[in-house]
Amino acid sequence: MNVAITSGHWEVRRSKLGHPFTVWIEPVPRIPDELADSIVYLYPSEAAAQDGLQQGGSGFLCGADLSVGRLMATYVVTNKHVIRSGAMIARLNSRDGTHDILPLDGAEWFEHPDGDDIAICPVGLNFAAHRQTVFPLSQCVSEEWVKQFDIGLGDDVFMIGRFVGHEGRLQNTPSVRFGVISQTPSEPIIQEDGFGQISYLVEARSIPGYSGSPVFITIESHGPKPNLNPQLGQDLQDMVIKQIGWMKGRAGPAGFRYGPFLLGIDYCHLYDKQRIWSDETSPPRLVSKDWFVKGNSGAMGVIPAWKIKEMFEKHPKLRQHLVSVREQARRDQSTSRASQDVAGSDLPANDANPKHREDFNSLVGAAVRKPAQED
Repeated sequence: MNVAITSGHWEVRRSKLGHPFTVWIEPVPRIPDELADSIVYLYPSEAAAQDGLQQGGSGFLCGADLSVGRLMATYVVTNKHVIRSGAMIARLNSRDGTHDILPLDGAEWFEHPDGDDIAICPVGLNFAAHRQTVFPLSQCVSEEWVKQFDIGLGDDVFMIGRFVGHEGRLQNTPSVRFGVISQTPSEPIIQEDGFGQISYLVEARSIPGYSGSPVFITIESHGPKPNLNPQLGQDLQDMVIKQIGWMKGRAGPAGFRYGPFLLGIDYCHLYDKQRIWSDETSPPRLVSKDWFVKGNSGAMGVIPAWKIKEMFEKHPKLRQHLVSVREQARRDQSTSRASQDVAGSDLPANDANPKHREDFNSLVGAAVRKPAQED
């Protein structure tokens, strides 16, 4: 778990009963620059990706730990509806200041078996050439974390993705949008295909192009438990602590944030229907009861991150892929160690050997291709 100190400040307040207390006021967190390198852009064709056309959506790199050094199996994560629209060409940044294109239209994309709007594709990266950050699957918010940290209404979140109005031509230049959780997963949002998608509602403007973007949350520490006068009695102390807003699950050094963690993946923006009026008359008249335009309501739907982790448990092919890659990594490690023993060499361990990492990721990429279709 990462820990970051913030530049907040203490503020003295008083409860409704007049008791003074201090709270730590948090500013908007400084976002690690490397998080932007976890974003990939998805296009319907290589030509569109090369020209940076305003088509397609967003995705991000997620890694599953292989328990072999620092190696991870790497995957592109996005929405199912982005892939089904044909946007399967990934564009990511290169270390030379340009971009690289990965044609994943010939790859096997795995969709959530329960119908959730998630698609995942294994991908092999060349870390010597690609400037990319792989976000670990272990940093995805789980339902247990929600209870432990009391994640809920009003918590600050931020999203990184592709702003199609200014996305970067030479390199991907993702944009950040900020918001707060306005509704926790309860009743699902019914999609056009009739599927009820379990979602967070986040008050943040999402527009086409951001679909598939990761949504992050940082957990701010509330400091140690307030030391109240014991003469108040336990019930009164509990009431004062509740008014202060102190949470047991967020106890820790004041002024620290934990994270960022992956809260989920942006998949929709909810529209507000607005009637069309004509100002040719006074007062303005309604053009038609049947006509309206879609307005951005400022609310976006976010699929909880534990739905991504579910896929590695519920999707048999994806689970088998991870098992195969993990076994391959262990075999490579054993072979490398055996070679060192026989030759008496002092080669670096696998996780410190750049060439080994490139070779390993090429093997991961070989598993991406679709299986041949049977006649």
